[in-house]
Parts: sequence; C-alpha cells; structure tokens
Amino acid sequence: MWNEHILLRHPEIEPYKDLITQTIENPDVRHIDPEDERVMLYYKAVPEDARPFRKASFIRVVVKYLYPEEYNNQRTGFISSVYFVSKVKRGGRIV
Repeated sequence: MWNEHILLRHPEIEPYKDLITQTIENPDVRHIDPEDERVMLYYKAVPEDARPFRKASFIRVVVKYLYPEEYNNQRTGFISSVYFVSKVKRGGRIV
C-alpha cells in the first residue's frame, strides 16, 4: 500500500516515513474529519530545517478506519493520504 498509493501520488513524502509514524503515534493535533467519521486527521509540526518547502508548517496524515474501536482501544485502518500543509484544517471534532 505504501509504495502503490502514497509514494506514487506523493514521492516527496518518502524521506519522512519516521515523521509519519511519529505523527500517528504522538500527534500535535488529531481530529475526526467533519465529512466522514471513519477518517482521522493527524497533524504534527515540521521543524523548519526539515520542511520540503517554506510553507510546509505541518504534515497531515489521513487515516481511514475500517472498524470501530476494538479491544484495548485498537482500531484497524490504513493511511489514505499524507501531505504537507501550511495550517491545521478546522471544522472537525478534536479528539
């Protein structure tokens, strides 16, 4: 999935695999997408020296969950997109 979907559409993301993992595990902001409750948006600030372009203040990792929370608060899902953004998208319920 990583190579076929994420890297095919966003090859600039490849050097940031560790940052993507950190964003999901320990996000600065996390909220439910207002358009789909199964989608969680994770954000993490990108250090200035690691930004691929000047306005890339945050990395946004979009995770689509397939099932509700299971035992021990675990969920099954997949990364549907990853990209750099200048600000956190507003409108979703922060969790």
